[in-house]
Amino acid sequence: NAASQQESIAQALEREDIGQYTILVHGLKSSSASIGAMELSEMAKAHEMAGKEGNVAYIKENYEELKQLFVKNVDAIQKCLQSM
Repeated sequence: NAASQQESIAQALEREDIGQYTILVHGLKSSSASIGAMELSEMAKAHEMAGKEGNVAYIKENYEELKQLFVKNVDAIQKCLQSM
């Protein structure tokens, strides 16, 4: 679920396990694109590329923005589902 995915990403970053972080944001990129959340997908892609390049500074500087956009998208999906 979304909460556990977000927690896994946060934990990987806290441990500075950039390999795992990169794998997790790759999954976020793909799943976001598959539901049409393109802004989130593009941001996750930037984090994935930064992880592959070892650019930990970029990841740390931009993680909060990624997290906020993730939460915003999850909230929007939940509201949509509740209205059905």
